[in-house]
Amino acid sequence: MKLVLNKEYKLRHLAVAALLGAVGLWFFYDGLVAWPEENRRWREEQIAREVLPETLENEKPPHPDHKIGEQLVFGGVLDGVALLISILLAREALKTLEWDFGKGTMKGSMTGGREVPFTEIKDMDLRQWRTKRIARVSLKDGRRMTLDAWHHANAADLVRHFRDTLKIPFED
Repeated sequence: MKLVLNKEYKLRHLAVAALLGAVGLWFFYDGLVAWPEENRRWREEQIAREVLPETLENEKPPHPDHKIGEQLVFGGVLDGVALLISILLAREALKTLEWDFGKGTMKGSMTGGREVPFTEIKDMDLRQWRTKRIARVSLKDGRRMTLDAWHHANAADLVRHFRDTLKIPFED
């Protein structure tokens, strides 16, 4: 068996990243295209009405420059957060771990690419298992692995196997 990115986790994070990214692009569009264009048309209308320059200084365009700048800041923040969510999701997707219950071994990026026998497991920290489905596995060589059943499907099966094999009591 192997860890596979949890479909619900993946879809939720992709949906949030897409939504934030789209709203961020909307802010950029307003700040770079729509609002400057509205201001340009407003100025042309004032000139066409032959408004005196001293009168024009008292009137304000529909979108002040500082508000246009805010649109760009908001767009940058939202698109930055969307990018960060996507990067973190990709990082989780790149984590690998395969195991063979029959052989009693596991191997993948979470073990540094080396095959590790289950007998190398020193202990498991299950304090967050009940509330968050997170188990922290410590190996005898000092390495640690975090198995998160919300991020990865099949992680719960591996944790249960460790529980049964290592006789670590916990409620599931």
